[in-house]
Amino acid sequence: TEVFGGILSEYSVLSNWSPSKIEYNNHVYVNLEQAYMHVKAMENDDSVAARKIRYAKDPREIKRIGSNLTMNNKEKWETIRHGVMHDLVKAKFMQNNDMAQELIQTGNRRLGETGKGCIEHFGLNQKQLPVLMCTLGKSLGSYGAFISGEQVLVDYLIQFARSYIYTTAMPAMIAAASLENLKFLIHHPEINHRLKDNIQYFKSCCKQVKVFPMPSITAIQPVIIGDNKKLLRVNKQLKEAGILVAAIRPPTVAENSGRLRITLNAAHSRNDIKRLVDTLATAISSS
Repeated sequence: TEVFGGILSEYSVLSNWSPSKIEYNNHVYVNLEQAYMHVKAMENDDSVAARKIRYAKDPREIKRIGSNLTMNNKEKWETIRHGVMHDLVKAKFMQNNDMAQELIQTGNRRLGETGKGCIEHFGLNQKQLPVLMCTLGKSLGSYGAFISGEQVLVDYLIQFARSYIYTTAMPAMIAAASLENLKFLIHHPEINHRLKDNIQYFKSCCKQVKVFPMPSITAIQPVIIGDNKKLLRVNKQLKEAGILVAAIRPPTVAENSGRLRITLNAAHSRNDIKRLVDTLATAISSS
């Protein structure tokens, strides 16, 4: 059985600019950038800038207006801005279920030229990304996860993170395996290149047979089927052909957006991918 179980743009699910209806403090915003900058203007008692931000359509213009604000009480804003962003990010993903599912899938994504993730892709340093969380059970094929940052953050989490305090420590053999897997990936960059080639080949094959995965150039390639009964029929045909693909249904995703969650990896051959796409196309058309 073969198991198949986009680099981020400025409009990706993780971007402040991605279209996402957000309701916050009795206002409705079109994306997180607009919400954050509007709150900033309101906290600064700048009704003119707030109005411009509310009616601006281009996120670049919104960012420009917000960034050029002269803060009357900069110290107060610095004190609350992290809390504001936390609340807005939480609202964004709680109010937009599809985006939440897309976010969950990012754990399998090998982003960046050498696969080091969002940090490498966006060229971020620790000041720009003070808290880094990474899973070990997806691309690294191990178990668990970690959070890293400045010493004060690490000390705080050790003392106050209940999920850490009341969880059994990671077995030493798992930690050792994760380190070895990481070393292997660092010394074999061709694995990441092969994965990227497989992703492009998959999309090319889909285009030829008119199968339309959701926009993504990452290892996760969701294909919307919609109707749950049809989704299960397609999923069954794939299984009977010896191809394992997860079928994701509501309430995990929004109503009428049931999908196949195809996961590509570097070990898949072109024959594997071609057989998957051909079988998928046949299953969709016959279901």
